[in-house]
Amino acid sequence: MNDLEKSGYLSHPHTSAGRVPTSKGYRFYVDLIDPGKKLSVREQAEITGSLRPYAIDIESLLSTASRLLGEFTSDLGIAIAPLILEGELTRINLFSVSSQTVMVVLQLKEGFAKTIVLEIHSSIPQEALDALSTRLNEKLSGLTLRDIRNSISARCRDLSNESSGIVRLLIDSADRVFDFSENEKITFSGSANIMAKPEFADPKQMKNLLRVIENEKNLIKRIQDSTTANGVNVIIGDELDDPDMSELSFVTSPYNFGNQAGIIAVVGPLRMQYAKVMAIVVHTAKTLSHTLSN
Repeated sequence: MNDLEKSGYLSHPHTSAGRVPTSKGYRFYVDLIDPGKKLSVREQAEITGSLRPYAIDIESLLSTASRLLGEFTSDLGIAIAPLILEGELTRINLFSVSSQTVMVVLQLKEGFAKTIVLEIHSSIPQEALDALSTRLNEKLSGLTLRDIRNSISARCRDLSNESSGIVRLLIDSADRVFDFSENEKITFSGSANIMAKPEFADPKQMKNLLRVIENEKNLIKRIQDSTTANGVNVIIGDELDDPDMSELSFVTSPYNFGNQAGIIAVVGPLRMQYAKVMAIVVHTAKTLSHTLSN
């Protein structure tokens, strides 16, 4: 035991307490776990059966996924929607809202939609808007958002002087109009589970945990940085290089949504059932990918 402590695998935080594994000790253990461990047939069926009904509603699907992760692990379950950078535009429609406003509706192959309201100088009949929609679709449909932002000026040059000014507005505001980054949302479930863990009975550790949960942008970035392109990944305590997270572990996995990828994660204390949590995350990610592909 002394040798393990000297080597950094165990720590002895209190003289009256026993030794506990350090981040290095948990890393040694996690690296020995077979990531191919399977859940029981019952557990697999419960996760799959709970997710399938929401195949056409990604918000409910991800909310259910985070809830299942929290329930099955008794830790914090997290689901992050895909960051739509390369989404493919399938349709753009223009609708008259009033004499001076037009609604632009963008639809992506991945199932996302976005609505923008543009101010114009004079009323435009819906028939004219339909005709302009057709022309815009001929030039932009099937392109990725990135391609549109980079090339809309050249592709729509012959339309840029049309009388309504709509195309000019789309060209001048392309970085904002064809940006779906606001679709990146994070869903939590199981906060009460993780807060009830004995590790967080210490007020300082509880405050650190609350700071982590409340700072969504930083949490998303940490999860993204902790996720590899292929399969489940585990980042433990000190490896997160953040004092507030030194007593936490992240188990993450990407899931596929068309040509985009979202992320699911479980956040828990260092004393986590790593093998079980990894299996749950792997199966949930695979089920999400399969559900969304259909």
